[in-house]
Amino acid sequence: TAITRHGNVAIKAAKWEKDLSRIASDGYNTVKLWIQWRWNEPAEGVYDFSDIDELMRLCLQYGLKVVLNLILDVSPVWLDKKYPDAAMVTVRGQGLRGDAPSYRQIGGAPGPCFHHAAARQHKIAFIRACAARYADHPALYMWDVWNEPELTVGILRKPEADDLVCCCDNSMSAFRAWLEDKYGEIDALNRVWGRNYASFGDAEIPRIATHARHDCRHDRLARILLRYCHERLQNARRSHQGVRQGASRDVPHRADADLQCSLLLLGRLCHRGIW
Repeated sequence: TAITRHGNVAIKAAKWEKDLSRIASDGYNTVKLWIQWRWNEPAEGVYDFSDIDELMRLCLQYGLKVVLNLILDVSPVWLDKKYPDAAMVTVRGQGLRGDAPSYRQIGGAPGPCFHHAAARQHKIAFIRACAARYADHPALYMWDVWNEPELTVGILRKPEADDLVCCCDNSMSAFRAWLEDKYGEIDALNRVWGRNYASFGDAEIPRIATHARHDCRHDRLARILLRYCHERLQNARRSHQGVRQGASRDVPHRADADLQCSLLLLGRLCHRGIW
């Protein structure tokens, strides 16, 4: 089995058939194609899947199964302009917007904050459009609902607690709601944290970097923040997969809710006491 990627959309379409036919003739049977939010929704609510349509046609022609990988960490240009407050912010306060690292050549990395309500709705609409379009395609083998989810983001490759995301105003509101659900009463949080907050609205995000560089396993506030970030990541992953499955069930012919889904994980933040 071979898994390749259609990541750089600048590659000329004239080469696709030659490449895919060679992959098949060499004995491989599976390829991975990227559906990139920024590229395939160039204007709000306007979806251009012409590249994926052609690649899927060629894969079917040459007997190749396809893993469709949703690449959602590339904000469309129009979304960045419409919602400037959707940019992610790290623990240290660094804003992250519209970068084009080597693995996201079309820009838009690392995508919008998971807690920005409007951006999330646009992302869900895109996932639904992808699922509805390809659920019935005979070449489809598997959905990859998230490529390398991380507690930091890909453009900040070092596993530093300083780079945990997201700490924007939207995420802080969600964090405080999570704290209220966890502790119930503000006095309970104050006892654990050693604070004198009057309400959960006063709670500040723990600035954990100094402790985490040594050993955050022994720092209670660091563990609390990391647990929250981990749960946020898990909830986002479930949302991606759930939307994809729900949209697929609405497709009349070959609903693919029972197709396999994959989640490509990284070991990042699993060492140096950060995970």
